[in-house]
Amino acid sequence: PFKHHRTSSVKSRSENKTKIFVHCMKFFTNSHNLKIHMIQVHKIFPPDMKVFDCPSCEFAGGSRAGYIRHSKTHLKKKQKVQISNKINCRYCGISVANTSSLKSRYRSG
Repeated sequence: PFKHHRTSSVKSRSENKTKIFVHCMKFFTNSHNLKIHMIQVHKIFPPDMKVFDCPSCEFAGGSRAGYIRHSKTHLKKKQKVQISNKINCRYCGISVANTSSLKSRYRSG
């Protein structure tokens, strides 16, 4: 777990126990919310946390499950590109997804 160490970037306000992240001057009511903000917004990870970096983009996260979920976004993008590679009929110019669609069009018409 993340252990809050008092550093120059995090200050505690004693009157209501909120924490101020000096890096961006945001206020947090607890250490967990501060940790999540540091990781997701600023990519600042606790020293003992394993970091999962995506080789395809700038994504970095502290959870294997989160990384796996993220990596699927790249697969979806790849599939969309493959789907957009439509075939054009050389006779009428209509675009279809695959050759079987083209064949069935000529059989029915």
